Amino acid sequence: MSYHNFIILAVGLHWAYSINHAADLNDKHTNERQNNFNSVTAKDLYILEQKFLAEGDIYLNGTLLFVSIFINRVIALL
Repeated sequence: MSYHNFIILAVGLHWAYSINHAADLNDKHTNERQNNFNSVTAKDLYILEQKFLAEGDIYLNGTLLFVSIFINRVIALL
């Protein structure tokens, strides 16, 4: 059972890192749009791509964390 708690902790930490990384990319995108208001640059598109991947990572890790906690509770009940 302790290995499952370790997995939950690892996924939770990665989920928190993903949220922080997406917030940093959002700040970078906001700064890039303020600097180049009327044009779309390659750097802006790259930041948007990385932001899209980071947000997907948040959803996947959040789902995995929820399922892991659910499985942990079911095992505890059994």
